[in-house]
Amino acid sequence: MAASLHRQGLQAGAVAPQLAAAVLRLGELRRRQVSTGRPSRRRQSRPPPAPAAPPQQWEPAALAARLYRLLSEEERLLAVSEQSAAAVLRLLHELHFSEQQVSELLLGRPALLRRGPAAWRAAVPPLLGRGCAPHQLADMLAACPALLERRGAELEATLAALLAALPAGEWAVLELVHRQPQLLLLPAGRLRRQLARLLTVFTVDQAARVALRCPAALLERGAETERKLDYLLDTMGLTPAEVAHSSAMEWPLEHLRARHTALERSGGYRRPRAKDTEPTGNPAPTEMFSHSDELFCQRVARLPYREYEVFTRLLEEEQEEAQLEESDSDSDSDSDSEDSDSSHHSRGRRPGR
Repeated sequence: MAASLHRQGLQAGAVAPQLAAAVLRLGELRRRQVSTGRPSRRRQSRPPPAPAAPPQQWEPAALAARLYRLLSEEERLLAVSEQSAAAVLRLLHELHFSEQQVSELLLGRPALLRRGPAAWRAAVPPLLGRGCAPHQLADMLAACPALLERRGAELEATLAALLAALPAGEWAVLELVHRQPQLLLLPAGRLRRQLARLLTVFTVDQAARVALRCPAALLERGAETERKLDYLLDTMGLTPAEVAHSSAMEWPLEHLRARHTALERSGGYRRPRAKDTEPTGNPAPTEMFSHSDELFCQRVARLPYREYEVFTRLLEEEQEEAQLEESDSDSDSDSDSEDSDSSHHSRGRRPGR
């Protein structure tokens, strides 16, 4: 046993110098790598992140002079002083708009310069304070210059009404007004009434989906919304859930009627009945309404396009004749639209089914 321990001690003593030499060689190798700038093969560190680019700097007065020169060369110079334009540009500079955003906006819509600094200061900061980014606001002003004609308090009230009524989150609502800035032109009271009208048919989540997918349902008059809902739910027999998950409310009533009637008369659509136990085989509302006329004829209705064109013209004539007959009968019976509205609300629809 002693001999065995003696042999192990000799082996340990022989290994110790070898281990020390290996450690020395490893240290020398690392020092060479540091001195030559080569990364270690065993552990490569990530490169440090690139420093953030400094904010773009531009001079409002210089940009105003350049815009004036370009507009005068294109003979689009407006009756606005260069000082007034420079004041607007100073405000946009303070609000962190980039030079490119300002140039593209005002060269594309030079009439915006007619609104003085007071109008810009009333409309722009409230929307930025609500979370709109400068590039979004530039797009919104290009698409809807009338935003500068509203007071800041009115814009804030309309945006607050949207945020309160739609449980989709602030980001989704801001994306909605970015796509459809005309919504901010609606008085807050009218917007709330239109949302309340949707809630008589849809659940809260369904109404939010309709508003986000079909902003036209908020922009149109309440009577037009009622007529479309009557047609989709009563005439076609769709459920509120089917309507909410489609883009049907985005289209005018004439478009809905033409697509549905063409399918119905060609045997491609049948109104669902409560006693149905099998699927009707009807196309989905999105397929019916969202395609172009050519794709609708080719993929859904299976009709020649020219035949569909003739059909839509004949249908328009039918509707014009029906409206004339209806107006004549209304004048004879001295009925008014208020009676029809009250009869509609007495039908007792249950939202969301």
